[in-house]
Amino acid sequence: MGYIFKPCRNWSLFTRIMIGFVLGIAVGLFWGPGAKALNPLGTILTRLLTMVVAPLVLCLLVCAAADVGDGKKRKSP
Repeated sequence: MGYIFKPCRNWSLFTRIMIGFVLGIAVGLFWGPGAKALNPLGTILTRLLTMVVAPLVLCLLVCAAADVGDGKKRKSP
């Protein structure tokens, strides 16, 4: 199965996303209401993205707060 996707490895991430976007629209238009059978896949994707983004934002906030340091000390340019 890996040999089918071998030429796609050289494509940029933007190209892959756009192809997936167009394929998703095509499937929705072709299957119409029957495309609701794929709804669990969208739910899984959304939950996985949420699961990754929330800890990432928390980590960025903690790192930014730790980088501020002591406000009384002045750094000379």
